[in-house]
Amino acid sequence: MKRILFHVFGILTAGIVYIVWGVREVLKHRGYLSLPKKEQNDERINKRIAKAGITAVVGAALFVGAVVSGSAEEPKQEPEAKAVEQSQPEKDNKLAKKKEADQPAKEKPKTPEQAVKQLVADELGDTVNIDNKKRVKSVEVSVKTLRIKLRADDSPTIGLTWRGMLDDIRRIGPGIRDILKKHDLKQAHIIVLYPLVDQYGNEKESEVLRLLYDLETMKKINWDNVTYENLPNLSSNTYMHPDIRAGLEK
Repeated sequence: MKRILFHVFGILTAGIVYIVWGVREVLKHRGYLSLPKKEQNDERINKRIAKAGITAVVGAALFVGAVVSGSAEEPKQEPEAKAVEQSQPEKDNKLAKKKEADQPAKEKPKTPEQAVKQLVADELGDTVNIDNKKRVKSVEVSVKTLRIKLRADDSPTIGLTWRGMLDDIRRIGPGIRDILKKHDLKQAHIIVLYPLVDQYGNEKESEVLRLLYDLETMKKINWDNVTYENLPNLSSNTYMHPDIRAGLEK
């Protein structure tokens, strides 16, 4: 920028000098120029006047050019953007995120409650044939114990109803065993619910069967071959409603 200003100043100075010299030369011969054209026949003076005029015109051109050049702003150059080089950890992190985004979303592991409901729905169906109620009433985990409350289907006879309850437990037994192992639980408490009518004729959903199996016992049971009648004997804590025992004996 300083170099440009220096050149502009030099051109301005030269232009002014040329203009001043040319004007002075013309003024010196103003008397001669006032003569009629036919009397302006001095070749030497005519050359000096012509030279003065040309010099003044050149000086004026230099002056105007210098002013225009000085007023024009030099285009500013934007600082060249420097590429920000990423550190290796940042590159690795971005690559890992990209790979994770490209991979299909992994299914979250099921909770014990979700696993039991899915197992029962697959093996026994999601609802019972009594008022279309949900087969699984509740699932709880407490002190390493998986507590499951199941509703039972109704059957034409009381004996078939009770046998159906035990057969349901036999069918879901392997899955319950696997859930205990996966979630580091020690035992399963299976409670079966069924509507009973009391002496006053009122119907109420009641606990008619309770079986308690520890994980080691469930591992020993061959669930494909065990008879449903033997399941209460393998339980460490068994409760059966009196009608169940009567029904099983028929």
